[in-house]
Amino acid sequence: MNAIAVSAYGFTVYWSSLIIVLGTAAGAVMSLALCRDARCRASAVLCFYPLAALFSVVFSRLIHWYSYMEQYASFGAAISNYQTGGYCISGVLLGALLAGAIVRGLGLVGRTGSLFDTVLPGAVMSVAFIRLADMFGNACRSKITVSAPLLQRLPFAVAVTDTAGNTSYKFATFFMSFVLLFILSLVLVRLCVRRRDIPTVRGVSGTGNVARLGLVLFSALEIVLDSTRSDPVSIHFAFLTAFNKYVGFISVTMFVCAVSILCVFIHYCKGVKKSRGRSSRTALLLTGYIVSLIGAGASEYLVQRFTGMFLIFRSTQTLSVILMVFVVCRCYSLCCIEEPD
Repeated sequence: MNAIAVSAYGFTVYWSSLIIVLGTAAGAVMSLALCRDARCRASAVLCFYPLAALFSVVFSRLIHWYSYMEQYASFGAAISNYQTGGYCISGVLLGALLAGAIVRGLGLVGRTGSLFDTVLPGAVMSVAFIRLADMFGNACRSKITVSAPLLQRLPFAVAVTDTAGNTSYKFATFFMSFVLLFILSLVLVRLCVRRRDIPTVRGVSGTGNVARLGLVLFSALEIVLDSTRSDPVSIHFAFLTAFNKYVGFISVTMFVCAVSILCVFIHYCKGVKKSRGRSSRTALLLTGYIVSLIGAGASEYLVQRFTGMFLIFRSTQTLSVILMVFVVCRCYSLCCIEEPD
């Protein structure tokens, strides 16, 4: 059961709900503070946040319903009753994209990239507080047991008591996610203040660079952390049972994050080709990305098959994701020219 923050006169407020509301409000205030010029007005942010919150909940719920239909009486019940069931964080990305498209369609912002550059730091902070709120749920969802006594405390581990009264320590997935995403939001604020949406070379968009790099970093963190969960939302395709057997070890979150990084990599890789032409450097970057993708995917598969060697495979997965981020950032640095402050 969720921890209760306030309960009086039949009115109950849970800590998780309170933290989510406060975190979302803090993210919105941060995004408003980053509206410094006509590229993204405050009206665009004020329109974006309610729409993004609404669509994110719907999409997150929809993905979870599709993957775990047995937990819901019907699709209508999944969308209308939020006291049971769960969510999938990948729906936040879909909700944000749809909200951004609507804001752009209403003419509140000139370039969608400028909007996402402004709102992404706050959005990441909001997701960080959502992860913190998950700590107040009814169970720890980490599958990694922490046996070292020095690490059996936050931010590394949380105590878990089973039905028999036995206590063990599990990796603090949600709290670690909160810490890392909170730090990432501050890093993105710094990038936004330094105006990383500067002119670029030969047709590569000059806006959206903060959002793209932030999406890559956010996705990289989610790939590694989602792998530690005992209840990830697995990929599931109706009527494709044979195919599910080969992709079932990959969660929806990991898949969406990998696709997001791929899209950013393709965008900057095209920019490198336009600005510098075909070269051995481009081939080397492509090779590095393919190696990192294979390393991350293979490590996820092997860590589930050989649980006793999880430390080796998780380290390999982390290094592979770091290489993936490095390749994307290197592509960015090769195709973009920054103006001095």
